[in-house]
Amino acid sequence: LLIAFGFTVQRDYILSTQYQQGFWTDVSRLCPDMTQDTVILVEDASLARVEHMNPFAGQFARILGFIYKFPEAWIEPDNLRQSSQPKVLRLNSNWQANILIDNNLLRLDRKTLVKTRRNTPKSQLNSTNVIFLQAHQGQLVRKTDSLVIDDKTAQFKQNSSNLKMPPFEKGVLYPYLINDLSNQSINYLSTGSQEEATDQYEDENSI
Repeated sequence: LLIAFGFTVQRDYILSTQYQQGFWTDVSRLCPDMTQDTVILVEDASLARVEHMNPFAGQFARILGFIYKFPEAWIEPDNLRQSSQPKVLRLNSNWQANILIDNNLLRLDRKTLVKTRRNTPKSQLNSTNVIFLQAHQGQLVRKTDSLVIDDKTAQFKQNSSNLKMPPFEKGVLYPYLINDLSNQSINYLSTGSQEEATDQYEDENSI
């Protein structure tokens, strides 16, 4: 029984790695125009899980800083909140009820993001430097139209570049998390309803 469990964990570890590779490759492909202070949002419920681990938990918001070498002026190693490097954040299941404070003004805190530590202060962000990624017909796509909730509207960052990938030097995790674009990545999107990973915390300086 113990041996069988070991094989299951090993299988989940391999699958988790493949999910991460597929996801971060798509983030790079869909967001080649990421720049200083860009925030990339994705719905947590759209990301698949494996039985014994969550491939998208942990230091999730910091990962782009290890895939790419951003300018040193953008980096605050001890406080990601003060860092202006691009970062990816996961939206919780109730984000639509709380995210729009005003036109083009987003609320990014515990009410909209996957559970953060209690001492994370409220954060407001202009949507025009925010990229919204969403699952559509089994693929991750970039939202190009406006988000409209009640009487408020948010316009997201538009890609006016001809870039296919972000124009930054490759970081230490690039060869491990970015697939060749000519290769088909594994499907890392959820195929059904799943419980939100509320037992996982983002770093307290994740925003």
